[in-house]
Amino acid sequence: NFVRNGSGWCIERTNYLDMKVYRCRSIPNVRGHSSGVQFELPECLKNKHAVLNLINIPHGGICFKYAVLAALHYRDLPRGGSRQNARNYDQWMDSVKWDGLQFPVTASQMKTFHRHNPNLAVNMLLYLPRDDEGRDNEVPIRSIYQPDGMWEPGMKTVVSILAVMVRHERKVECHFLPVTSINRLLNHHGKQVRGIRCERCFLPFRTETILEEHRAACYQGKQVTVCP
Repeated sequence: NFVRNGSGWCIERTNYLDMKVYRCRSIPNVRGHSSGVQFELPECLKNKHAVLNLINIPHGGICFKYAVLAALHYRDLPRGGSRQNARNYDQWMDSVKWDGLQFPVTASQMKTFHRHNPNLAVNMLLYLPRDDEGRDNEVPIRSIYQPDGMWEPGMKTVVSILAVMVRHERKVECHFLPVTSINRLLNHHGKQVRGIRCERCFLPFRTETILEEHRAACYQGKQVTVCP
């Protein structure tokens, strides 16, 4: 109720404020890791059980295609290895329009993707375990693309994909992974946040109904965070 209607509380004073400002990072030159073999997930991501590490992705830098399809349809396949086999998602390839995209896909092409797929909302996240100076990031998950526009309950199917930097043949490339649990992905340092996270602003909500109401404002950039 606080998030939806406001608490009516007034702040008397602030004892401490810790502000962290991050630069928004895009991916200007994605090189899809599509050699058909699984790359080694960073240990932190592996332990979260929040993404699928797909295998058998065809060559051509098209890991974006399979990340989107797997995020949409992994529940339609039985648990186990079949969900990690990219070729099992070929049956849904024509359900998404890939017109106008150049592969490997960059974050700048996401507007084109959503223009051809108005029923989808694909959020693109980036995993950065270390900062530019080689230190561990306190918040290793960043948002690099957020779709926007009008929102009505049931109007769009929402999924998230995660870009992970990998070293391949002396180059640092980017590989897209389907996110299966945004909550587990965003929990870090053993801290568990109760509620259901919004995939766009990362705020937690108590129920799916409240989250759906919040999305109407969030996807138009009008969300307001109410304290407490």
